[in-house]
Amino acid sequence: MINQILNKNPSFFNYKIWFWSTALLGITLIILVPPFHSPDEFNHFYKAYHIADGHYKAEFNSSKTQLGGYIPQSLLTISDPFERIEQHKDQKISVDTILSYFKTPLLQNDKVFEPFPNTARYAPTAYTPQVLAIYILKKWNVAPLWMTYLGRIFTFMGWLWLISLSIRWAPIAYRPILMIITLLPESLAINTTLNADVVTNALLFLQIGLFLQLKTDYKSLSVIQIRNKLLLFAFFVLLATWQKIVYFPMLFLLLLLDKSLFDNNLTKKYIFVGFNLVLNLLLIKIWSSHLHQLIYPFADITKNTYQDLHPGYNVNPDLQVQYILNQPIEFLEKFISATFSSYSHTNQSYIATFGWELIRLPEKVTIVFLVLFVTFVALQPIRW
Repeated sequence: MINQILNKNPSFFNYKIWFWSTALLGITLIILVPPFHSPDEFNHFYKAYHIADGHYKAEFNSSKTQLGGYIPQSLLTISDPFERIEQHKDQKISVDTILSYFKTPLLQNDKVFEPFPNTARYAPTAYTPQVLAIYILKKWNVAPLWMTYLGRIFTFMGWLWLISLSIRWAPIAYRPILMIITLLPESLAINTTLNADVVTNALLFLQIGLFLQLKTDYKSLSVIQIRNKLLLFAFFVLLATWQKIVYFPMLFLLLLLDKSLFDNNLTKKYIFVGFNLVLNLLLIKIWSSHLHQLIYPFADITKNTYQDLHPGYNVNPDLQVQYILNQPIEFLEKFISATFSSYSHTNQSYIATFGWELIRLPEKVTIVFLVLFVTFVALQPIRW
């Protein structure tokens, strides 16, 4: 019996080991890592609650000087003690302190305006699992600190479920690579938080899993299966584009697929890609127009200088474009300078740190990890 299972799917047990190991590591991180310890988790929590409270978009305060939303005061109360440890691994907070804040009541009607400008423009779909958890807990007036932990669990389990689908869709030869990528330290670190990028990350993995299946195993699929998977891939791209516009080029992976998936008709292939490209560009246009309404009205666009803006708070796209068009050489110089100045830690960001964090791996360790990873990938049987 066991031999039959292994012969049919030699990665069956590897997949189970990966799934339960990832689940165990993820839950462990959720419990051990203090609330709001990851980058911007404060503002992601505020944004998710604001959506769960019935507001799909952010709002300005009465003086039009801050972008965020009205949320219960209790959310700020429970986050105050954790501000000093955000992104600082050398700072600690006692278990007793954390436990004491579980008793802080929600008090839904006691609201204050709180700015969260760096998460205000995220698409609401990027917070689907977080919002679902908070919405359910709000009905029972559950304490806000419980919302952070259960929100993390909902988000992580949603990510794990979607990632597992991606791995099961991918051909056997590719599964170990996908499993290793998901188990990278920062992959687990970010996907066990309330960060809005968790859902987007999962969508990208779903696209990759479907693409690899359509690219290498299409001969084993029926016509109906191929059609459904193509439509599903296009839908995932559209959803990811809504959440982060920069990911719409994933659609062009369809150009690498065999024309037999489109009835051996190249025209049908290009029409399908072109139609979905139009849908994505239309979505980008509509969403960009919506986001433009959330630009700070007091930004001075008469000075034509990018330096007059405070990144993340009153950035004005019109002013940025004007600066690039009016001073292209200066912009190019700054772009090149910034690229080289960040080179020393950019490679480390792919392994075990965020680019803006203070603690980084030694460069030699990073190089060794990259060499091992590239070697492992190169040795995998890739059938193009």
